[in-house]
Amino acid sequence: MSKIITFEGIDGSGKTTLIKALYHHFAAQGKTVWATSEPWSISEIDSDPFVATLQLVMDRRHHCNVLKSTKYDIAFSTEAYQSFGDGIEWALAIRLNEAATEGVTVNLRIWLDLPVDRAVERIKERGDTVTDADEARLKRVRDGYAMMQPWRRLLRLDAT
Repeated sequence: MSKIITFEGIDGSGKTTLIKALYHHFAAQGKTVWATSEPWSISEIDSDPFVATLQLVMDRRHHCNVLKSTKYDIAFSTEAYQSFGDGIEWALAIRLNEAATEGVTVNLRIWLDLPVDRAVERIKERGDTVTDADEARLKRVRDGYAMMQPWRRLLRLDAT
């Protein structure tokens, strides 16, 4: 099975940029690399946080089944977040995720930590809008990552 590295963090923290750079770095060394992200196979997410969480968990299950069958040296992925951002009970989110992943384990979790105000600047620089509700969600998610860091063994990198 592939070595799986996830990049976690709020929107604007640089996940996509870092994944692209590392993809090219390892591919240039002759490694077989796959860069992927979640949501993986769904295009529209329900506005109800509970329904959205179920959609994303099923999407993760499908994604993990594909990861299990790959022959890549390294697979990069981002991981979705509903518990802290959308208020789904954390313990429930953990149980659902464990069921969905069916034994797929991550070798390294990298958290790109970025202050929310800087994330908002970056999001606006790329032409997207950020509402007050979006900004509040980003803050909850960043706070959630900070709380989860020791439990999930997240390697924290300053993304500024």
